[in-house]
Amino acid sequence: MTKRFNVWLLAALIVIVPAYFIVFLDKRASEVELPRITLADLREVAALPGGELPVSLRVERTRTENEMGNIVAAGAGLRFDKLSEMAFLASFEDRAPVVVETSGEAAGDPGNPVSRERLEIARASSQAVFRLDSVQSDDRLDAVAPGVVLIRTDAPSQGNAMAYVRLRDGREYLLAGDVAPLSISWMQARPPARYVDLFRSEIDRSATLAWLRWIRRLKAENPQVRIIAGRDFGRVVSPKTKTGIGYPFPQPEASEKALEMREAIR
Repeated sequence: MTKRFNVWLLAALIVIVPAYFIVFLDKRASEVELPRITLADLREVAALPGGELPVSLRVERTRTENEMGNIVAAGAGLRFDKLSEMAFLASFEDRAPVVVETSGEAAGDPGNPVSRERLEIARASSQAVFRLDSVQSDDRLDAVAPGVVLIRTDAPSQGNAMAYVRLRDGREYLLAGDVAPLSISWMQARPPARYVDLFRSEIDRSATLAWLRWIRRLKAENPQVRIIAGRDFGRVVSPKTKTGIGYPFPQPEASEKALEMREAIR
């Protein structure tokens, strides 16, 4: 009995271990040429609209969920990470701000009711709101405001994008969105696990891997560019990482317009 059990156990391990590696741990994908976009290209496109560059960039957490690291970034580990959707506010001195959201599911931090009010008022007072999970332009690079460029990636899924932001003081950011949900995603070039493609939604792991390698190359060639992982809110606001991104969105002023907005969203 024991011998037969050991044989069955060995057979099970021979099947399960390789399957687990392929579905959750393997970060490999077919080779795809890296995008031919340089920082000089991004800076040139960012200047096309003309006008003053943004003076600041702020962040608001809009939604949080727990997810196993191996699913978000193949081989990242069994630990469940707190993943956050975020919205970013690029503010100008001479015009209304621009809001860039990682997802259209953003509804304000559920643990902080004031967050929803700040987010909704920022949306209402902005010149435009853009979502990195569903860009409308077919252009690879789209300057949506001075210093703000959407980079269409179509990875992991069709319509996905990243955003490049250049501030007036020279600071530069790459908002990586779902291309790189965690810092380990781009640092170690780890696309989502095959589990996502098999059981959740169709994704392009090869294209995602190419963009992750592009991010890593961009950072290596331009260390001053701050890479902002799409779901890693804790690193964005941590004093240790020194991203220079403010938190939270500005508190609404007690003006008649702000009060009207508050009543409208309640």
